[in-house]
Amino acid sequence: MIKNKSAFLLLLMSLLLLSTNAWSINDISKDNRAYSYVSQAVDKGFLPLDDKGNFNPNQEMTRRQLAEVVCRLKNLPLINCLDIAVKSGYLFPVSDGQLHP
Repeated sequence: MIKNKSAFLLLLMSLLLLSTNAWSINDISKDNRAYSYVSQAVDKGFLPLDDKGNFNPNQEMTRRQLAEVVCRLKNLPLINCLDIAVKSGYLFPVSDGQLHP
C-alpha cells in the first residue's frame, strides 16, 4: 500500500498539462500548493473524489487503486488493470511473489 497519496501526486504533477476544472475539492484548501495538481488530475479523470467531493489525501492508496490510476494515465482498459500494470512494469510483486492489491 502507498501510505500517502501526496507522494504519488509528485508523479502526476510532471504528467499533467494546465487545464481549467469544474471540480470542487472539499478537503484540500485552494491555497494549498497541491490543490491545482489534484484538481487537474481529478478533472482529467485520473483520480476520483468520494461522494462528498473529498480527495482524502491522507488515506492509504492500495495497489489496485494505483494500477487503476496507471491505466487511466496510459489510456488502457480498466479491466485487468492489475495484470496490465504488472506486465508493463509499473507494479511489482512483493517478496513472496504476490501483488497483494
